[in-house]
Amino acid sequence: MKLNRVLRSAHLARFPRDRLGACPEVLATNRPLPRLPRRSGHPWLRCQATPQQPGRPDRQTFRHVATRIMVLAMAALLGACATTSHTPAASPLSPEEIADHVRQRETWASNYVTWSFSGRAAISKEGVGGGSGRIEWQQHDHARYTIALSAPVTRQSWRLIGDLHSESGRIEGLQGGPREGEFAEDLLLETTGWHVPLQQLGSWVRGMPAAAYPVESIEYDAQGRLSRLRQAGWTVDYTAWRSGAPGQPDLPQQIEAASEGARVRLVIEDWMFATP
Repeated sequence: MKLNRVLRSAHLARFPRDRLGACPEVLATNRPLPRLPRRSGHPWLRCQATPQQPGRPDRQTFRHVATRIMVLAMAALLGACATTSHTPAASPLSPEEIADHVRQRETWASNYVTWSFSGRAAISKEGVGGGSGRIEWQQHDHARYTIALSAPVTRQSWRLIGDLHSESGRIEGLQGGPREGEFAEDLLLETTGWHVPLQQLGSWVRGMPAAAYPVESIEYDAQGRLSRLRQAGWTVDYTAWRSGAPGQPDLPQQIEAASEGARVRLVIEDWMFATP
């Protein structure tokens, strides 16, 4: 019997005592212990877990709390980095600064009477339809200009030669030969169905109101550039600008002009100004 107890004590020493605390009958019996298998599914090992003491969090709870703390710390760190790297927006210009920008643009434009731009145009009018294609505008002096429009889809192209002083025009490339008219805008509307403000567009594309027409309303952005202009019955929105070369103001890149169902959209890709 004494030998059996010694062997029993050596056998139980293989297991932590706190894991056997839930099975006091194991310690109380004097029967010889059978050889235990290594797998945890044996009936003897089903009562090894000691009941959780009330008020004492287990290891899983500690792990869950630690994970939440790490997530909150990372979120706070990322928020601090985003706040630190944020660049404050430039403060809007005062009315005096805007007026100074306008004068500088007008002075610069007066030195370049010969200029041109190229890009894309989309022109439409309710009840008539519209079209789109490549556009090239060449301003030869204060009055004379040439507009060339080509539509790759329809393979049609025409050229309008106009005069801002007399407002007359001539269209080439139409079926039936060239046509001339006393007013270039009316001639363009009659032959193509497109309503385009030719008398004002040359100033609008350079970011200025047309000098000979009253301004109904005008708005500027934070950099002193036109954002919306109402003039001669048209509403002109400047949706994109491009940075100017050294000594040159920023120039419009995208313009939308609308008036009573007519709409003109321009995307200007290239500018050229002759040396004064």
